[in-house]
Amino acid sequence: FLLCENVPQALCIKNKQYEYDDFISKIDSISSSIDKIDERVNLISILSRIYRDYNQDNKKFSLLVNENNELINNDIVGYIGKEKETKYDVPTYLKVDFVDSELFLLLKDKIDYKLDSDKDTVPRAIARSLRGIVNIRSYDLDNILDQIESYSKSLSDTEKIKQSVVDLFHIYQATGFKKELKINLVNRNNEITPSGELFFGDDFNFSDKLEMIYEGIYTDSQYLACPEFWGLQEEDYSCLQNFFIKLGVSKYYRINFEKKSSNKEFLNHLKEYYNKDID
Repeated sequence: FLLCENVPQALCIKNKQYEYDDFISKIDSISSSIDKIDERVNLISILSRIYRDYNQDNKKFSLLVNENNELINNDIVGYIGKEKETKYDVPTYLKVDFVDSELFLLLKDKIDYKLDSDKDTVPRAIARSLRGIVNIRSYDLDNILDQIESYSKSLSDTEKIKQSVVDLFHIYQATGFKKELKINLVNRNNEITPSGELFFGDDFNFSDKLEMIYEGIYTDSQYLACPEFWGLQEEDYSCLQNFFIKLGVSKYYRINFEKKSSNKEFLNHLKEYYNKDID
């Protein structure tokens, strides 16, 4: 085996045979010693031509680096194509990272890739070209959100749910994502509750009358925990409201118009409270 093309002599592997696992370890060792980005691009380019379709046991090389020039391990998905200006931290519980934007641009000029259709993108085409050697995908915000959504639904710890919500909020601030999610949140009783079953209380500044009107109908178990619980009390409340609506929290209270008896009870309830001084 010969690996020397445009790679420093110290990094060459000549005329040696390796078991596949040993070869991965050898290449990973070489990769970890590379400081110059053009040398990294050359190594990726060479391996992509040799192993384009080779994917034994889904084992990959650790060849990619992130924006901090840190090596991305082969068990972590490296996303390419994210705009450098879109900055947010990757939650530590997700096994993903963002490939350095300069590395992506150099690979675009070096790697052979083909656009399959008018709707295809360069990041997606490059990812297809390199997926035989590295754990790589084109940047997809919705996929990251889906992973956080799935992670949240698996949680039974309110503190971890709180952290996942804070992570999502920071992504929302950076991207203004439009995707609607359904995740587990926490109510005022510190109980884990599906987001679609929760409402905003007066502490989210929608109104200081709603809880009075719905007293006796809705309880703390149906109200979203206050902004202080989430550690987001210093954030803009309008932004918070829009964010939690994206997570499935209801802005408006639900009335079942198919149940006439319930509606009558509700209307009587409103009359009772509107007879009070609520101006």
